[in-house]
Amino acid sequence: MALPHSVIRNEFVYAYIHRRESIWKRRSTLIAERDERGREINRRHGYIETDGTVSSSIRSHVDLPYAEEMRQSEAKFKALYDRLSIDEANANRNAGMTVYEYLLLEEIQDKEAFLQASQDTGYYDWIGLKAQAEIDHIKHNSFSDIQRLIDMKKSHFGYAGKRCREFFGIKPWDVGAQAAIIAFAGEFDKRLRAYAGNLRAV
Repeated sequence: MALPHSVIRNEFVYAYIHRRESIWKRRSTLIAERDERGREINRRHGYIETDGTVSSSIRSHVDLPYAEEMRQSEAKFKALYDRLSIDEANANRNAGMTVYEYLLLEEIQDKEAFLQASQDTGYYDWIGLKAQAEIDHIKHNSFSDIQRLIDMKKSHFGYAGKRCREFFGIKPWDVGAQAAIIAFAGEFDKRLRAYAGNLRAV
């Protein structure tokens, strides 16, 4: 049975952050392996720069056997890289990710604060934490710039809502999910402006 759209589980937040860290490490490893493979191919085919360095990028589209080997290598690593994104999305779906959990975690400014909060055993004000982390990230700007950045975040949140709809396959007639996206966006914007106002009052 699916959880309500507005549920945010502490244990899910904890697992999500650790899963994302693991995925990013694997992505970094794949990129390093792809680059090393590209350099190995270039070295073997004699594509060495005048300063003695060897690039990981393709150096000729005319040398067809070489270009095809580079293309196949790139395709192999791209498939592995894309697979990680698919596996991550499937893991989140299999764990019953909710609309609020998606919107909360799509972009976070203070990973350590989220990890610490996720170990709380009771209810946690997650939207408040997300808003405070955002304000802490921009608080060294002038107040007018902070207001401008908050307006930008409100605009950008529309894209987050779009990605959320795509992730869950939310249709226009899925009233509950649509309402949850709007409610999260409204509460997040309200918190951002309240915390920004507190900066001015200090």
